[in-house]
Amino acid sequence: MKAETIRQRSFNRINSSIGLIQLGRSGSDDTLMEEQYCIKEMQELHGYLDMVKEMIRPGCSQEMLQVALNSLAFLFDILTSMSSTPRPLASL
Repeated sequence: MKAETIRQRSFNRINSSIGLIQLGRSGSDDTLMEEQYCIKEMQELHGYLDMVKEMIRPGCSQEMLQVALNSLAFLFDILTSMSSTPRPLASL
């Protein structure tokens, strides 16, 4: 998938999640809808992680390994800065 397509999908997801919060009805229906949306998003995230695991295996190119490692490290840094919890130490 091209980077532009990924950026567009991310933008669409952000807008749709904001729409769910703003346009949703109050009460348990709203909470259920948000939970289902969250579960769907988590499943999609796990799907992407599984695809990366399949692509980055012994024998893959050094370039692919570096791109995956740098991208995941960058993502981790962003998520850590957004989180109020202390940053865990990586152990390899």
